Amino acid sequence: MNARQIVFWTRILLGGFVVGVLCGLLPLIIALKKQRRGFALTSFVGCIVSGLILGLILAGPVSIIFTVIILCLNKPEEQNPISRFAERNSSMAKRSTASIVLVIIFGVLAVVTLPGFFWHCYLAGAGHAISEILQSQTLPWDSMTAAQRAPYQAHAKAEGFKCAMLMTFGQHIPGYLFVFITIGLLTRSISHGFRVFLRFAFFAVWILGMVFLAFGTGYCGQALQLPESLGPALIIYLAVATFFGIVIGIGKLIQRRNTKKAEPPLVATG
Repeated sequence: MNARQIVFWTRILLGGFVVGVLCGLLPLIIALKKQRRGFALTSFVGCIVSGLILGLILAGPVSIIFTVIILCLNKPEEQNPISRFAERNSSMAKRSTASIVLVIIFGVLAVVTLPGFFWHCYLAGAGHAISEILQSQTLPWDSMTAAQRAPYQAHAKAEGFKCAMLMTFGQHIPGYLFVFITIGLLTRSISHGFRVFLRFAFFAVWILGMVFLAFGTGYCGQALQLPESLGPALIIYLAVATFFGIVIGIGKLIQRRNTKKAEPPLVATG
């Protein structure tokens, strides 16, 4: 992994992170003012993840969607401990509903953004293939006829399709799967068996996504082939896994604190 590759991936990750943070500040501030800390954390993390995946194209709509949802919520009223405990089951049902809504929102975003991401990777792969042909064979491209260019263009299209497929399974799909798995692990109403399944799915997506990304790197202009491309892919997926691990850990801590607050006070009996 040379200095050029390090600079490239650093810019991509830092740029997406900064965009996600800026987009996430709006729903975060509004949610905190409405005393909706759960939505504040979810919206802020969702915007950051969206920024890492597709920059402003995805983080912007996610920020707007969360902002509209939070604005439609009422500010929770102060309740005594017994009332909070009595409404615990209702609160868990609402959280489950919120989780389903989040899954639907991110599912729609995944479908909507997939064609654009695929097309971007296709153009990058095809352009990289043409560039390699021109550099290796020193062809007089401008003076060539359409018939002479056709074989090279067909090869470039094939390489572009490979790049788009590999990068889709190496970045786009794993990114959204990580979001879905994180939402599932933070939903308290799921069964223990399904929770175990999600944990295994997290590691499976991590491994498969890293492999696809390593294969796809060499098709999108980064000039890295296996096994050299495993290095950048491993670094990226370690960063992603660390980020989602921190999110899950913070979510669990918030859930435990809320559970303790919901416990009713002991009433002495004579």
